[in-house]
Amino acid sequence: MYTIAVCNQKGGVGKSSSVLAVGSCLSRSGYRVLYIDADPQSNLSSTLADEEPENGLYDVLKGKKITDAIITAKNGHILTADPRLAEMNTNTRADLRTLKSALEAVKRAYDVVLIDCPPNLGIMTMYGLFAADGVLCPLRLDRYSVDGLQEFYQTYTEVKQTRKDVGIKSAFALLGIIVTHYNQRVTLNQSIYDMLVRQAEDLKTKVYTPVRLTTAVDKWQYTGNIFAGNSTAAQDYQQIVKDLVE
Repeated sequence: MYTIAVCNQKGGVGKSSSVLAVGSCLSRSGYRVLYIDADPQSNLSSTLADEEPENGLYDVLKGKKITDAIITAKNGHILTADPRLAEMNTNTRADLRTLKSALEAVKRAYDVVLIDCPPNLGIMTMYGLFAADGVLCPLRLDRYSVDGLQEFYQTYTEVKQTRKDVGIKSAFALLGIIVTHYNQRVTLNQSIYDMLVRQAEDLKTKVYTPVRLTTAVDKWQYTGNIFAGNSTAAQDYQQIVKDLVE
């Protein structure tokens, strides 16, 4: 089982859509996928959950068995979020290994776990980063997102060291950057993309095929089906997943 945290401290960069799309592509390729919604806004849960859960991520973090909280979802299974997760942000004394430890119980049931982290560097994001084997960072090609990449990388390196300090021996790789909302007709987009590629090389990671701007992504949030209509964005995510798997 390989666990991926999808993380960026900025909102509106396409984290949930990227989790949905990457998971859909992996599931279509035969991988057993578990989604974890760590965002109190619960956007991923509302799109993917096929049933009303009795328990969710909050309950697991409070000691509930993870097997009693996972429910069926489109393209796999999901551990859902709810507004109670916002209460966790004030808990500064939590054991950040709790989610990682809980996942041990289902490590033979899934090939890939995808964690949708909230748009901040609070405790829920830390739970995701401590549970992960690798990190994907979606961002848009605007100044603030690109400037924030260095800040995100600093957080990544600090978490990597802290994981070692608390005895987590598994690898923790920065798997790469997913560029969303890419408009190839805008010259500035290409210029920023080229700059981002160079920056990623300095950080010893990569930038995947950019996800082209299309209204199809908005429809995914309602249907959970990224393959309807064979959109350019779906094609781009398929290429990203192919590169990711390789």
